[in-house]
Amino acid sequence: MARNDKALALLTNGKSDGAVSMGVGGPSDDEVMMTLLGALPQLLAPEARRVANIGFGTGMTTHVLLASERIESVDTIEIEPAMVRAAPLFRPYNARALDDARSHLHFEDAKTSSPPARRATT
Repeated sequence: MARNDKALALLTNGKSDGAVSMGVGGPSDDEVMMTLLGALPQLLAPEARRVANIGFGTGMTTHVLLASERIESVDTIEIEPAMVRAAPLFRPYNARALDDARSHLHFEDAKTSSPPARRATT
């Protein structure tokens, strides 16, 4: 983690995996990207109800996906549990990723992952 008076960043081996401005100034470039990663697929495939997201990072992309009532479930695949342990530091920017019942975390390698099948709820 790295924090200054403007932002909080999640670092892995010295590389930023996401930074969130903490209410100071406008959104960080990472926030814009994470928001678009959650929003654009919904515009391109509005019929999608189940989503897979590779990498938890700050949790913001999953949070944005779950803002849609159309999405029934999001399976987020993360290889490193420490990423999710850091997630509470990014509240409220990732709250749905942590609290929404439609959010399902899988700790495994995305290359070999096969999230469990779920039936759509009616």
